[in-house]
Amino acid sequence: LRTDDDVRTMFSIFSRYMTKEPIELDAKLVRSVEAIMSNMICPRTFNEIAALMVKPGEDEVEAVNLSDP
Repeated sequence: LRTDDDVRTMFSIFSRYMTKEPIELDAKLVRSVEAIMSNMICPRTFNEIAALMVKPGEDEVEAVNLSDP
């Protein structure tokens, strides 16, 4: 994995074939973990995730207490 495009391609292919069973990945990282992580998609905020959970025709999302197990 030498470039940002290599990393993106690897994760794109991995996500297409992702199953419930583990997938063996044999790769050699030639960049630092920090450099790879800086090019990953950032986690979404709660509001962005909640907006994706709204069904068409509904305009509210049920509040969730994240500290409640």
